[in-house]
Amino acid sequence: MLKESQLRPALLEHLEQAGGESLFALVDGTANSGALYELFRYAPDAEYHPLFLGTEHEPCLPHSPYVVMIDSTHQDFMHRCSDTHLGIAWFTSPYSLNRQVDFWQNRLYCRLPEGSTMLCRFWNGHILNRYLAALSAEQHRAFLPLTNNVFTPVRGERLWHHHAQHDALSSPAVASDSWTIDETQLQPFVAEFKRIQLNDIEAALWESIPNVLDRIHPNLRSHQISAGLVSGQQ
Repeated sequence: MLKESQLRPALLEHLEQAGGESLFALVDGTANSGALYELFRYAPDAEYHPLFLGTEHEPCLPHSPYVVMIDSTHQDFMHRCSDTHLGIAWFTSPYSLNRQVDFWQNRLYCRLPEGSTMLCRFWNGHILNRYLAALSAEQHRAFLPLTNNVFTPVRGERLWHHHAQHDALSSPAVASDSWTIDETQLQPFVAEFKRIQLNDIEAALWESIPNVLDRIHPNLRSHQISAGLVSGQQ
């Protein structure tokens, strides 16, 4: 485990000792974390690709997840995004950005045990952290064959989990849309989805708060907000 203050030095160390590997970030634009704002403010010149581009989700492009190539000139971005709240995931790989895009777009969907498919929100670092913890070492290598080191945020603990895969790159660098998640591995997605829903509800409340508060007596405002959040969870 790494503390938030230790993440940037660790990422820089991997860049210096990369030996042909590049550093990438998965930035979740689908959540209200502010991660995309940090990307375009502190690393606007970085090479990146929105993963919804060229897919059926292209109408949602303003809220697409991004895969971003980061280098040593983007230390401010690394520092800002050491904050685990932003939900960014980091990884190293010897493969190009174009190859990363092909791979991660083929990971957008996963297959459930009964044969249906769902959007696989791997690009959220908190979900990815919990999902990797549910996998065996062999499953981990199969799910992320392009990565050598993965850094994922631990929800609520201001810590980063470093998943090292020194032999992962011997796996075929091919993604398939037939990746299956079994029932025992669904809980990380369910738990984080409920949390994301709650965050979205709270964000929407605060966006409309001026109009709402005008109609509520000051002494009742705290109660009204709490009641709305409880109702939104149900």
